[in-house]
Amino acid sequence: MSSVYKQIYKSLLYEKAAVSVLFFLSCLGSFMYFFVQVSIDGNLTHLTYKKAMALTINSSEKEFLIALHSNQILATTFLIILSLIAAFAFYMFYKKYYRNHIKEIGCYKAFGYSNKQIIVVVFFITSSLSFIAFIVGFVLGWICSDVLLQLYRSSFDIELLQKGIFPSNLGLGFLFIVVLSGIMAIVPYYKFLKLEPSSLLRNFPEEHQNKWEVFINHKLSYVAPVKYRSSLRMILRKPFAVALVFLSVSFFTVLWIISISLNLSSQYIYETQTLGRSYKYDIQLEEYQQPYQSLKGDSNFYLNGKIGISWRGNVINQQAIGFHKKTNLFQLYTLDHKELFLPKDKEVYINEALSELYGIRQNDFIDILVNNKNYKVKVAAIVKNAEINTIYLSETQLASILSLDEPIYNGILSNTIPKEYQNELIITEKERLALLQKNNVSNRISAVINQLLGCVTGCLLLYLVILLNFQECTRNILILNMLGYTAKSINKMLISIYKPLMNVAFVIMLPLSIIVCQFIQKKLSIETGDYIPFQTNLIIIVGIWLLLNLLYHLIQLRFNNKVANIQTTEQTKKYIM
Repeated sequence: MSSVYKQIYKSLLYEKAAVSVLFFLSCLGSFMYFFVQVSIDGNLTHLTYKKAMALTINSSEKEFLIALHSNQILATTFLIILSLIAAFAFYMFYKKYYRNHIKEIGCYKAFGYSNKQIIVVVFFITSSLSFIAFIVGFVLGWICSDVLLQLYRSSFDIELLQKGIFPSNLGLGFLFIVVLSGIMAIVPYYKFLKLEPSSLLRNFPEEHQNKWEVFINHKLSYVAPVKYRSSLRMILRKPFAVALVFLSVSFFTVLWIISISLNLSSQYIYETQTLGRSYKYDIQLEEYQQPYQSLKGDSNFYLNGKIGISWRGNVINQQAIGFHKKTNLFQLYTLDHKELFLPKDKEVYINEALSELYGIRQNDFIDILVNNKNYKVKVAAIVKNAEINTIYLSETQLASILSLDEPIYNGILSNTIPKEYQNELIITEKERLALLQKNNVSNRISAVINQLLGCVTGCLLLYLVILLNFQECTRNILILNMLGYTAKSINKMLISIYKPLMNVAFVIMLPLSIIVCQFIQKKLSIETGDYIPFQTNLIIIVGIWLLLNLLYHLIQLRFNNKVANIQTTEQTKKYIM
């Protein structure tokens, strides 16, 4: 088997550009997974141990534990998505590799090597390449995870943080990065299992399209402009290459839309959480108090309690607030920025998150659950600037639901701090804005990571698509060169078709990409408990389209040089021989 190993190894070395792309895709998946996972496992072990031993966990550590579980979902998502993309790239590469080395496979079989031996060699070489990428990604992820640890320190005020990785998570990464790539390398070989060496040595017959495929290709190419028709007919004969273009464009689009949406959503949350608020102090009392005190200055008492909302089989935990009177200290607004008065009895104002994530609409009836009792109320409005995870009821109704005698309160909004409340929990305007800004910065860092991920992955996939097409068209390029065609003309006939195809893929996949982004952000919001409103606009879409075309032209410039080089005498002899 050593001779087969050497021959296949040398032939793969000849495909340096494509193999490099496959290596970087595997390395990227490993890096992004361990970049997040390494910052989770060490700290998760420590906090889980403290919780299991009934040791005291402060509020910052509780929030940190929730964030770690949320990031666990993010790490697994990175691993699955990037591994599947890399696996598809491996499949596409080896599908074309086997087709371009049919005679060599026939020779191996003629010399007595079995399909199993050939498959084992390919699996070993591919897995070895992926394993090196796996190790490189792990080391880089371990080193760069310091960035996330520093972010945790600033966000949760926790100093004792450590790195770590569970053996199970290390094995999961190995399975998706290394084993899956090896499997995808041998899957395209199934066509050669039952073929005799003589058939392979005579060249494997080209796959012929059936009449329906020919008919569809003809109709599709006829719709295109005249200058693209012949090139489009050629590329439509390669459905997997077309599928890869659509996949790479859609993945690129999804990542950029999500990353920009995350940026805009964090800003949107910051703006809505400061809208309508003109109080300087939020005084939260440990116990209910009554009756109302006479306070100096502009102040407003409120009643606050924890409740549950029953909606379509879901029980959603929220806090309910009932204001004593309408005041300018906190003005509620609808989604279309209209002022709201206090809700009436048997009515409720809900926050935007409940509407977007669970589909609760205005005029719907929901059940409020408190102490195993149900209270049906009507959704009178959706509040744009509601407090996070908060609904608003009339003070009278909330007191009745909580089984309290009114008048009663446990919170005060004020621009001054009364002496009798100086020892209570007081959240100042400065503290509130600082917390909002900290969350804003955290979301922006995540957005930058996604943007870099989208750009690198999209570029690598597009490069691989055109590279594989270039290798398959080498013989055609040489023939056209001998007929006197220039590099520019050859590029126009064989390569430039990918630009309109890529733009068509962008237009077709854009609605689906937006739906996918909305679905991902909705699921992340539900899983993490942090509302991430989807945000996009026409300017963003046009910007992503321009960036996509810029990437294409940079890649095309590389291929223009490649086509020009292959037209030299030395290169021509090399390819012919």
